[in-house]
Amino acid sequence: MAGARRRGWALAAAIGVVLAWSCAAAQSLDVKRFEQSVVRVVAALTRDGADAGSGHGTGFFIAEEHVLTNNHVVTLGGAADQVPGTTITISVRGSGTAETHKAELVWASKELDLAVLKVPGMQRVPLVLSTAPPRDYPTKGMAVWAIGFPGLGDVVMSDKDEQASATVTRGVVGRVGIGTGGEEHKRRAVIQHDASINKGNSGGPLLDSCGVVVGVNTFLPITILEIGQDSTGGYKAYGTTNTGVFASPHIASLLAAAQAAPPLKDVRMVTTADPCREEATPPALYVGIGAAILIAAGAVLLALRRGAGKRAIESYSHWRRRRGVRTGALGDRTMPPTRLASLAASIGDWVLAGTGAEGKSYRFVLGAERLGGAVAGREKGILIGRIERLADFVVDGPGVSRRHARIAVRADGSLSIEDLDSAYGTRLNGQALTPFQSASLKAGDVIEIGDAKLTLERAA
Repeated sequence: MAGARRRGWALAAAIGVVLAWSCAAAQSLDVKRFEQSVVRVVAALTRDGADAGSGHGTGFFIAEEHVLTNNHVVTLGGAADQVPGTTITISVRGSGTAETHKAELVWASKELDLAVLKVPGMQRVPLVLSTAPPRDYPTKGMAVWAIGFPGLGDVVMSDKDEQASATVTRGVVGRVGIGTGGEEHKRRAVIQHDASINKGNSGGPLLDSCGVVVGVNTFLPITILEIGQDSTGGYKAYGTTNTGVFASPHIASLLAAAQAAPPLKDVRMVTTADPCREEATPPALYVGIGAAILIAAGAVLLALRRGAGKRAIESYSHWRRRRGVRTGALGDRTMPPTRLASLAASIGDWVLAGTGAEGKSYRFVLGAERLGGAVAGREKGILIGRIERLADFVVDGPGVSRRHARIAVRADGSLSIEDLDSAYGTRLNGQALTPFQSASLKAGDVIEIGDAKLTLERAA
């Protein structure tokens, strides 16, 4: 019994560690996940066929092959308009890589200082955009994150490989109000914050702690430092130090413009109106973790005393069988065998196949018996996600949630799919699904989950 108790306390401690890790993780941004959607935008100036300079800013994917940035980044502040015979070539470089793609200007607004580029052949997971009203979200005091390519970062990191990596800064929202950022700019909602941004950050995303875009890093209302070289070749900073007040126009400006701009009609952006639920303050967090450990320890010890130790640490496969889904067979005590046999016959066999990130191939067989058994079980269908213990079919990639989508069978024997409120959403034939609302499936339908595009077909 003493050994069992020790094992019980060890298991309780492990549970506490997992709880502490998950709570701490929820308080900070998963930077590696979201920076892959942020790119460096480079504009090169050519005059009479000769190189006449260049500049760079930041952009981020808002849809497949579409990047949002600032208008002044891609026009180099209007340089092409100032001197006749001048042209500007735009290119995009992914974060963490040296690959460069030519970009096409799809839409631009000088008043909003926004521009949308199309980058053919460049695949990145689009960031989710907040549709919450600016007056309601983000709220004063909440954490925000800026990701981009400030010029100061390039000076600090002289190695070209390091310069390819984006810079991340964190701050809090000071307030949200109405501003312009210049006489030529339209009045719009602006987020004041102290997440440090500098020249080169222009066009980059301002994110909440859930990775949802709330603003576009555009300008600094206070004088910023200019970087230059002195006579010895050393870098010097000139100007007035910023006081920690930075400004980012709310993403609502883009969403409003997209409603009226014909070039953006077919740009499928992913949006959400849900606020990011930040975790409790550290004291409350620690109290909660301690209480969870004690409760878990008590429960484990009680189970051990009653001789149920195996059930407390049962495997996932055992748990699946206990909840009502039989492996490899159609059957469940909650549905009569005759009804299950009829359902299986009406469903038939299907295959979901396609490719995902880095060309990885997927082929999932939706056999009639497996579908019927899944529908009869607790989950009421087959789950698709990125975590094996939580999903029946596993799809890899940063845009895939742990429990992403569910394929189910309707009463008439037809298939349906439902998004499970995933972070990046599920698309059916290019259309975003509304979370928890099922949509009909038929042969030839294309399901998009993260980077994966899967086509549903009848099994041969």
